[in-house]
Amino acid sequence: MTTAKDAYEDYYAAVEARDFFLPRYRWTIDTLLPGLVDKQVLEIGCGDGGCIQLLKDRNAVVGVDASESGVRECEARALPAFLADVSTDPLPFDARTFDIVICLETFEHLANPQHAVDEIKRVLRRDGVLVCSIPNPRTGHPYLYPGLFTFGNFRLFLEQNGFVITRTVPWGWAPPESILPRWMRRSRLARSRYVAGFVRGTLHCVLGRSRFFPYYLYWLWTFAAVKVSGGDARNMLAFQAAATKPGTPSC
Repeated sequence: MTTAKDAYEDYYAAVEARDFFLPRYRWTIDTLLPGLVDKQVLEIGCGDGGCIQLLKDRNAVVGVDASESGVRECEARALPAFLADVSTDPLPFDARTFDIVICLETFEHLANPQHAVDEIKRVLRRDGVLVCSIPNPRTGHPYLYPGLFTFGNFRLFLEQNGFVITRTVPWGWAPPESILPRWMRRSRLARSRYVAGFVRGTLHCVLGRSRFFPYYLYWLWTFAAVKVSGGDARNMLAFQAAATKPGTPSC
């Protein structure tokens, strides 16, 4: 069976891939973690260290990734990093170690997102902040668990696991044709940058002035969430078992 460490071993081996996402990392920090100083910061799915390198001068940072090539890149930059698959492995840190956990475009790659969020909760201090992002399913990104990564479902996933979401911000635009009905996508004219772009821009303008934020128009959603339950709280599996045990009102 292929493991995450096998599948992602050479994920960051291409030299040209280094710093590809640097503008995205800068935007995330400037938007959600401005002026961060003297904090313990963990990045899960740290890749080649592009994000934590921007925080290392004024904070204590460390990364975790399932990609051996990514960990090597971090080490080449003198960034502390550990090789681990957060779907199956425990994070190599004591409970309540970190003030901030960053996990950008990583949850959708995990075979066991629940194990990962349990570990994140364990290593976060109470009132610690999780900054994470997921792609819009309309972009065509392949998923192991497609239903989890709709905007509403992922938000509920975080909330059920003891987080209070304090902010959600979009990044970029979904491909123009992704907002069109499937029957229209077969038309080259309809999915052209002019027609689809006009439709998208119009919808954004109309919905942006209403109470309904056009989340579906963006290709990434970034969440800032505060941990409100203790690290020793029951995880969701235990909670689910207790709530659905034969004889309980909900079963």
